[in-house]
Amino acid sequence: MADEPLQGAVVVEVADDAMSAVMRFEPDPDGVEITSDICQGAAQEAGLSLTPELQQRIHDFLAALRLQGGKPFEAVVAAGTPPQHGEDGWIEFYPGFDPRPKKKRAADLDAAETNDSDERRDEQAPAEATDGQADDEPVRVDHHERSAFLLVRQGDVLGQVHRPTEGVPGETVRGKTIAARTGKPALLALDESIQLSEENELIAQVDGVLHFDGKRLRVLTELVIDEYVDFNTGNVDFPGDVKVRKGVRDCFKVHADGELRVEGLVEAAHVSADGDMHLLGGMAARHKGSVRVGRDLHARYLDGVTAHVGRNLRVDKEVNDCTIDVVGAIESPNAAIVGGAVYACRGAEVAILGQDDARTFIAVGQSKELSDIAEDAERVLEKVHDVLKPAQREYDILMKNLSKLTAQQAERLTELQFEISTRRDQAKRINDGLESLNQIAAEYVRPQLTVQKRLYAGTQVRLGKFIAKFKEDLKGPVRLEAPVGKRPTITDLITGSTSDLSEYASVWKAGEEEAASAAA
Repeated sequence: MADEPLQGAVVVEVADDAMSAVMRFEPDPDGVEITSDICQGAAQEAGLSLTPELQQRIHDFLAALRLQGGKPFEAVVAAGTPPQHGEDGWIEFYPGFDPRPKKKRAADLDAAETNDSDERRDEQAPAEATDGQADDEPVRVDHHERSAFLLVRQGDVLGQVHRPTEGVPGETVRGKTIAARTGKPALLALDESIQLSEENELIAQVDGVLHFDGKRLRVLTELVIDEYVDFNTGNVDFPGDVKVRKGVRDCFKVHADGELRVEGLVEAAHVSADGDMHLLGGMAARHKGSVRVGRDLHARYLDGVTAHVGRNLRVDKEVNDCTIDVVGAIESPNAAIVGGAVYACRGAEVAILGQDDARTFIAVGQSKELSDIAEDAERVLEKVHDVLKPAQREYDILMKNLSKLTAQQAERLTELQFEISTRRDQAKRINDGLESLNQIAAEYVRPQLTVQKRLYAGTQVRLGKFIAKFKEDLKGPVRLEAPVGKRPTITDLITGSTSDLSEYASVWKAGEEEAASAAA
């Protein structure tokens, strides 16, 4: 049968989309003999181009047809080439800089090849086990340090914008070109906080928090937290302004390189700002929390707080049992200071000072920080003299016997000369520093205290170099001050009369004994 001629008819049917063509054989004893020319003619009649590939497929068709023994048979003899559409542009965020939700990040990481970009942030990789630490030893995680915010620094390379690709046209079985779509650019808007480099890399131009809403990518220089600072947010250390809509929970830390504004209660936390700070809900630290402010601090109230204020302090209600060092002035004419120890270089104005059975101390015209520095310097100076004195004595003895010194003694004399010279230089530098510190303090300090309503008995007030302990309650408004070179005075701000402060309080110089002053 394989050698017998095949009688019948051959037709070629092209699919509606012209992407494939089927050659079909129907046996018919009265039909024509099926040859390669007949098949090629049918293909050309259907509009197919007689390509070498088509000729090969016709050859294969006839071979298969003979194997079928001339039975009805069909096969695909031509297939079009579909177009390869261009890929859309996309954004690749480098490890550690992806601001999108975690699910979206995971999907993109699965689809993207990031081998090259992984090398850019090696520091993000887990640290290797240190000596003496087993690989399977559990690692302690401080959940306070887990941050919900993606902070970036100026110059950080955040990612890359991949451009769309051109498409590759397709072709039908009839040779018609099928156009391919070009990919769409990535949907991304930038502002001046992020630069797109010539290499299409995204580079942060400022410090801040990275924010992406799906269309616009930017670095925000103000961090707004709509909730509490707690385990949901982690500690906050932000290179700009920070605004907290609620409060700060126990043990958490918030630092702003700029201004910090907390609208709710700050608990036993640690808050700091290089600029101003506003604690609108107050702070209840329970002697466990702290505040450090580079400029002004405004608070509703402060309770059990340890604070350093770089400029001025303003409190609306009360300062209760706090330790506060104010480099500027306390400007709180409606607030009470009860208990604790408060220092103010540039003076203070309060409504109430002290309370029954509440040991209260305030120092105006003095900075605790400067005093601590001076005390530390004096302690170091004393240690220098402790070394210098015996060295000087030994040196003097050797010098008296200079002509009789052995080689070893002569070498020791040289060592002592160097030691004495070094220690004297240290002592001079410390003394010069103390002198400069005292001069700065004298020019800057303002030993003046104004009490608008009441100053309670037992309260201690330091005015410059003088300390006063009040014998009985004193009604305001009064002003206490210590003019340079004079004893402290008290002025009734209603009558304008001024008296020596010793008429109302025991007064003594700092460093003297209170009892001796009171007896005098």
